[in-house]
Amino acid sequence: QRMFGYLIVSSKNEVLLASGDEIFKEYVHERLDKEVYFHRSSVESASYSSSSGVYTDSEPSSSSSFSPRTNLKSIGKQKSIVEELPAIGHLFMPLISTFRASAEQSDAYKSISMGRSHIRFHAMDRGALLISLASQESTDHRAFIDYLKVQLRIRFGPLQELMNSNLFSVEDSYREIEKLIESFHDGKPYRVNGTIDCRTTASHLPQLSRMSSVVKSICDQLQIFIGSNRCFLMRDREVVFTVNSSSSNKPVAKQLCVEDLNAVLDSVQPLAVGAPAEISQFWVRSTQSGLPFFVDVIRCKLSPQLDLLCLSESKSNALIRTIMLFMDALEQICNIDADVVGIMKKMDEDVDIVSRLLVEMVFDRAHPSVVNSSYLRNPVKTANYFRSLWQRLYQDLSKDFEQPIGNSRKPFLNIKSTLSMLSLSTFGSTFTVNKDKRTSIASSTNALVSYMQKQILNLLQEICADLKRNASKYKLNLFLSSMERIYRPRQAALLRREGNEESWNESNMEKYSPSQLRLDMEGYSITTEEHKIDFSYMPGEFSSMISPSSLPRHLNFSSTEVVTSEGKQFRIIQWRPQVKSPSKMSSLFRAPNQTFSPTVITAVFSSYVHRQLSLLQVQKLANTLEPLISNCARFYN
Repeated sequence: QRMFGYLIVSSKNEVLLASGDEIFKEYVHERLDKEVYFHRSSVESASYSSSSGVYTDSEPSSSSSFSPRTNLKSIGKQKSIVEELPAIGHLFMPLISTFRASAEQSDAYKSISMGRSHIRFHAMDRGALLISLASQESTDHRAFIDYLKVQLRIRFGPLQELMNSNLFSVEDSYREIEKLIESFHDGKPYRVNGTIDCRTTASHLPQLSRMSSVVKSICDQLQIFIGSNRCFLMRDREVVFTVNSSSSNKPVAKQLCVEDLNAVLDSVQPLAVGAPAEISQFWVRSTQSGLPFFVDVIRCKLSPQLDLLCLSESKSNALIRTIMLFMDALEQICNIDADVVGIMKKMDEDVDIVSRLLVEMVFDRAHPSVVNSSYLRNPVKTANYFRSLWQRLYQDLSKDFEQPIGNSRKPFLNIKSTLSMLSLSTFGSTFTVNKDKRTSIASSTNALVSYMQKQILNLLQEICADLKRNASKYKLNLFLSSMERIYRPRQAALLRREGNEESWNESNMEKYSPSQLRLDMEGYSITTEEHKIDFSYMPGEFSSMISPSSLPRHLNFSSTEVVTSEGKQFRIIQWRPQVKSPSKMSSLFRAPNQTFSPTVITAVFSSYVHRQLSLLQVQKLANTLEPLISNCARFYN
C-alpha cells in the first residue's frame, strides 16, 4: 500500500501541521499508541505521565502566548491527527534532530531512503522545515510539496510560526491549507507554475485592444482611491490580460514573482453571477526584493462572464516590511561571524522607522479599531516599549565584545514629543561600536533576542489582523463606491458584448493544434523567459513530461527519450532559437555575435519520427507562432 504524509516544523522544532492520506494517519496513530501512550491505562487522564519525560498538560512557559488550535485533554485514537501535534513532534523528534544537526554542519540532508520508505527535507523561510514521507516516490507528490511550500508562503508569510493558533490573522489561511490538502488526496493535481498561461489571450487578440483600454481606465482611476494597483481581467480562472496603474509599463514578470502570482490566482475563487465582491490578503514577493508585500486582492464582476481582480498594497506595508527587516536582523545578530556593527546600525534605523510609523497610526486612523489588542491599543506606548527592548539588547550586545564600547541612548517617546517625531531627522544617532571580533555570545543575550523575536512577531500579527478587519470593513467599501463612479454603462456594455459566450469558446484553440498546423508532433509548449508567458497545446497525458525550465540557458537544443508506464515511447525536443546580433564594428574577420532567444519551444513526438525531422518541425512551429506570442506579450505589461 502507498503511504504519503508530511510535517511542517517551526524553527523551534514544534510541529505546526501534520497531515497525509488515511494510511499515514493510521500509521501515526499506531506508533503513538505503541511509543507514547502505551503507559496509559485510562483515556480520562488529563495529562501524560511526568516521569516519562514526554509531555505534560501544563502550559509551557516558553511557547507562544496564543492558545493552540486544539486542546489536549483526550489521548489515543479518540483524537484527530491535528490534535496530536505535540505528541507527533515527540515521535518524529529524532528525524527533526538529524536534519538540524546536519544543517549546522553546512551539510543538510535533502533525503533519506530506508528500504521502501523515502523521506525528503525541504527547508523553508525563517528556519521552518517541511518533511515529506512516502512509501513510494511519486512525481505528483513531489509536485504537490513544491506547490504547498508556495501556498504556505503566500498565505502566512512571516506569521507561519503562528499558523496553528486561533488568531484572526491566520485562521482563514489555515482552513484553506486544510482544504488544499484534502483536494489533493481526493485526486486533484497541483503543480508550481512559473509562467502565465496566455492561451486565452492568444485566442481572442482582435477583441483585446478595446477591452484593455476599458480596464486600463479603471486601473488608473482606482489609483486615486486605493493607491497603486495592478488589475487582471479574468474569465473563470484564466487570465485574459493585465494592466498596471504605474506609468513604468513594466511587464508583470518584472514586478511580481510569477510563482506567487499564479498561486494567488489559483486561490481566489471565481465569482458567480450576481455575487458580491470579495477581498482577501496574501503575501506576494516582488522581483526586486526577497521580502514579500502584504497585498489586498479584490475580485468583482464586470460582466456575467468577466471578473476584475485588483492587487494593491495594504495600508501599513512600509511598517510591515520594516518589522520584517528587523526580524531578519535579529536572526543574524547572534551569529559570531556576522558583521555586528553594520547589523546594529541598520537595526537602530529600523527601530526609528518603526517608532515613527507606529506614532503615525494615531493620526492616520480614520476608524479607530474596536478590537481589544495588546500593542495597537496605544501605538505610542508600544513604540516606547520596543525602543526600551532595543536599548537593552544593544547594551547586551556591547558586552559580547572584548573591549567596552560607547552607548547610544535616545529619549523615550511621549505624547508631548509625538508631533516632533513625524520627522525622520529626530532619530539620528551615532554609533561608536568597537570593531573587535566577538569571542562569545552571552546566554542572556540569546534569551533577550528570543524574547524580542516573540514580541515583534506578536506586534506583526496584530497589525496584519487589524489590516484584515479594516480591509473588509472600509477598503472594500471604498473600492465599490469608487467603481460606481469609474465604471460607466457604455464600458459595461462593451465588455458584455466582447465577452459573450459565443466569442469565448474552445474551438478558437483548435486552429493552433499540431494537425491544423500540419505538424507530426503530439503537443507543444512555447515559453518566453522575458515575459514568463506560456502558450501550449498539450494533451493531459503529456503535460507531466515537459518542463520548460529543464533546458539550461547555455544550451539551445536537447532531445530526451521517454517511456510511459504503458510502454509507449516518445521523444521530447527542446529548442531555443539563436539570434544573430551585428558587431559594434564591422570586420571581415569578426563573426556576428550569437545569442540565444528568450523563447524555449518544447515538443513531444512519437519515437518513430526522425530526430532531424523533429527539429525541423520545431523550427517551423517557432516561425509560425513567435509573432503570436509577441502580440500576447503586449497585454502583460
